[in-house]
Amino acid sequence: ASLRSHLAAWGVRKFLRPGLDATRPAEAVRRHVERFQSLGSVAKDITCEEVRLGSRPGMLYTPPNAASKRAILYLHGGAYAFGSPNTHRLVTSNLARAAAAPVSYTHLRAHETSLH
Repeated sequence: ASLRSHLAAWGVRKFLRPGLDATRPAEAVRRHVERFQSLGSVAKDITCEEVRLGSRPGMLYTPPNAASKRAILYLHGGAYAFGSPNTHRLVTSNLARAAAAPVSYTHLRAHETSLH
């Protein structure tokens, strides 16, 4: 494995895992994950803009070489409880670059989800 992957694994063990205690309130765990993931940034050549999908806020990541006839709607795993456009911006911006397509990501949680 590369040095980068070793450093990433160390960071997860050292900083992320300690805050994922199942006895903590869900909102405290959400804040912890949000702080940890906010360390990642949008890939340098990707345009990032706030959008709305129906009534839901989200982000649109567009690479400079985006194909005009396709797009990706990114839905993360998180049991409708954890995650946000901020926690997945590095993943979604790199996905946009790799796919040469815009990637849209919206914030979905079960108790507040409506795309109307």
